[in-house]
Amino acid sequence: MAMWQPRNQSADRDIIPNKRVADARVKDTLRNDAYVRSGVTLHQDNIVGALYMLNSKPAIRTLLGKNDDTFEEEFQQEVEEKFTLTAESPENWFDAARRMTFTEMVRQAVGTDTGLGEYLYAVEWTRDDAERRPCNTTLRAIDVDRLSTPFTRVGDPLVVAGVELSKRHVPTGYYIRKAHPTDILRPEANEWEYIKARLPWGRIQVIHGFEQQRPNQTRGISDMTAALKEMRQTKQFRETVLQNAVVNATYAATIESDLDPASIFERLGGGNLGQEDLDAAVTNYMGAYMGAVAQFIGDKKQFQIGGVRIPHLPPGSKLQMRGAGQGGPLGSDFEQSLIRYIAANLG
Repeated sequence: MAMWQPRNQSADRDIIPNKRVADARVKDTLRNDAYVRSGVTLHQDNIVGALYMLNSKPAIRTLLGKNDDTFEEEFQQEVEEKFTLTAESPENWFDAARRMTFTEMVRQAVGTDTGLGEYLYAVEWTRDDAERRPCNTTLRAIDVDRLSTPFTRVGDPLVVAGVELSKRHVPTGYYIRKAHPTDILRPEANEWEYIKARLPWGRIQVIHGFEQQRPNQTRGISDMTAALKEMRQTKQFRETVLQNAVVNATYAATIESDLDPASIFERLGGGNLGQEDLDAAVTNYMGAYMGAVAQFIGDKKQFQIGGVRIPHLPPGSKLQMRGAGQGGPLGSDFEQSLIRYIAANLG
């Protein structure tokens, strides 16, 4: 334990310096690991499903001061029906970009929260297609990588990782890059827009969701960071086993001769020849023999394995098929333990 001396810091000091690298590693794992990708999809299916349904049962006693079951039932039925027609319309009214239904937006938020530990949406008042639009409120999805501190506010203790805070740590505004930080060819990548957390009359303008694990925590961090090493090792293990399996499926085909070199030289009259003459004699003999074999075989497929021609050596030879490797522990207890670790991390 003497070598284990972690620093004791605030939540933001623990999370923010390593968040960009951690998020990049998680996103790479989500793109390239089927186990982890399916785990996030499982979260989306279990939490949201195919249809995000509104439950608008009113607090009727608080609203009317008395119980009214008939009004309560009629109100709930009408509100839920109108909401579903708007939210699931193919016109995608709730999406500022007009690309996703409300269910798809919620699934996206759950997936982003599972992968990156937070999600970000701007609430906007949209007036395009006003004659057909049933409501003007829309949500604009924002990549959490764009939530960052502008150069002019670096060092300001009240601006943490793009979030402007009050002295009581209440979010008062958000600084959003106009493009992703890696879009270096876009000039707006180094420009920020400032969005107030609320309008003067209290309307929310930014939805920044994350699970606050510690007091005064400004940004979220993915739970997957605790298992990134195991996830990476599991993927590398599967790739190594797959490569080993491919090698095991290949064979080396050779033809071995039973004649030793002394016997061949003796048959060629090696006792009466000098070294140069012996080399020439062997070369001529092998050339003539291989030429005869090539003329005999031609394009015959029975002298090939997997489209590769088998080499031929002098008479008195035999064919040998040798496996290239041994089997790997695919499905072993080691791999199962790694998968269980990932499963526990994904819940």
